[in-house]
Formats: sequence, C-alpha cells, structure tokens
Amino acid sequence: MRTRCLRLRAFFAPLSLCVALAACTGSPAPVASADASADATPDAAPDAAPDAAPDATPDATPDVVETVAVTFRVIDAVTRRGVAGTLDAGNGEPAVTLADGEATVALAAERPFEVVVQSPGYAPMHLHGITARADFTLVSFAASRSVARAVFGALAIVDDGTAGLVVAGLDTPSLRAAVGAGAAVDGARGPSFIFDAAGMPRRGDTLVAGGASFVTVTGVAPGEATVRAAAPAGQRCLLREGGGSAATITVQAGAVHVVSFTCAAMP
Repeated sequence: MRTRCLRLRAFFAPLSLCVALAACTGSPAPVASADASADATPDAAPDAAPDAAPDATPDATPDVVETVAVTFRVIDAVTRRGVAGTLDAGNGEPAVTLADGEATVALAAERPFEVVVQSPGYAPMHLHGITARADFTLVSFAASRSVARAVFGALAIVDDGTAGLVVAGLDTPSLRAAVGAGAAVDGARGPSFIFDAAGMPRRGDTLVAGGASFVTVTGVAPGEATVRAAAPAGQRCLLREGGGSAATITVQAGAVHVVSFTCAAMP
C-alpha cells in the first residue's frame, strides 16, 4: 500500500517560541385467446427476445465505485499531541472517533472530498481535497481557539464568529513553501495574513522566503466561495491530485477551511 503524506496546512504557524496552526423485471404479457393464439405466436416470439435482453443486463449489474483508504491525522501544533474529537468523512457513515488524533476512512477514489473535524476547544476544521488512486495519509495541524485569539489580536483583526476563515496551503512538490505564491478568496471581507521567517504573523497574501507555506484569509462570508492560487512567474499552482488553480467550497461561519495546492515550474 502506497502511503503518501500530504501536508494540508491548517490555521497558524510559529508564534514567538511556540508553534501554532497555523462521496429486470417487466410486466407479465397478457394471455392470448384461443382464436388469437395461432396469429399471436409467430409474431410475438421474434420480437420478445431482442427487447428483453438489452434491458436486463444494465439493471442487473450495479455501478461499482472504487474506494481508497485515507488516514487522517490531526495534531495540535503547540503540544504536538493528537487532537481528541470526531471526524465526519461525508461518506454517509457516522462520524468516527479520532483515536490519538488519527482515523482511517474509505472514500471514493479520485473524487472531491470534505472532511470535518470537531474537537472541544478548537474551531471546526474542514479539510477539502481530491482523493488519489491509491491509499494515502493526510496530516493537519490544528490551533486552539486561544491561540487563534492571540494571533488575531497581534494583527488587530476582529473575528465576531459570523464569517469563516480559509487557509490555502501553497507547497512545492517537495513540501516546502512555494515562495512568491499567493492566494485569495473571492468576496472576502477581511485581511489575509502569512507568517514570516521569524515565525511572526503579518498581513499579506504572498509567501516570503523562510516563512510558512500558507495564506490565511479572514472574513469569508458563509456560502459558496472560490479559493484562487497565484503562482510565481514561470510556475503554476494546482490543486493537489486534481489540478486546477481554483477550488469552490462552501464556507461555514466560525469554521476553518483548508485547501491545498502544489506549485511547480511549468513544463
């Protein structure tokens, strides 16, 4: 089984000395009368067989959806311990328990997904992505509400809980920060911020050398929103596993939404 660790960045990065976050039966034929049987038999036999065969095969064979096993690991970025809580994979199954911050679920292969992590003391975290053709592992770092308040206070950002936050991860294929890449969300009402080489938050929407590899956009109104990545000159940033430089998601008030891109030189 191939395991691939995809670092979907979530919420806050280092602040001073601590690290924070950052898917045939038909009707019976009528019975012919004795007078009609001589005429009906020759006509009915040739027509019945061709009509019945095509209908029976498609209905008898249900569609088969290939699935992959996705292991989600949610880690507190300050304590480095697994986050206790539940994970709703959106696959029609009940939410599963995060045992030591980890859970494995079956999702449709090569399809968009949205996984929701709920944990006391943390804002709901929605992880958006596209599944691969094989099993893989996805690691996310979560920030507590207290850490979030500290970062917002440092940037003089007011969060009244009526909007959502969108975090765009912008990594190179080797999972390093794609310096010079940026991100924006259509219609966002609040500022964006990044973390610089010193691990301190600062307003901006473009990654800097030595800094964290994600852009956080605040004040995103609930409802449909499009997250767009902007690549440095000579590169392109595409959604991991699925391609495309933009993703349309449904934002929830008071929640953190994470979308991950990979940025590389254009072929």
